[in-house]
Amino acid sequence: MDREPVKTQGSPSENHRKLDVTQLLQRQREVEVVFQEQVYRLTLTRNQKLILTK
Repeated sequence: MDREPVKTQGSPSENHRKLDVTQLLQRQREVEVVFQEQVYRLTLTRNQKLILTK
């Protein structure tokens, strides 16, 4: 998953990384994401929507 950052719309000085959620989920419906020692759950619903919960 070591990819170069992909530029998205915005000013040229803004650098954004673009992640493909399918790579992040790896064929699962749910993954835990840790941010500042807090655990969040990223869930892909049956309607192909993403939900991030604490």
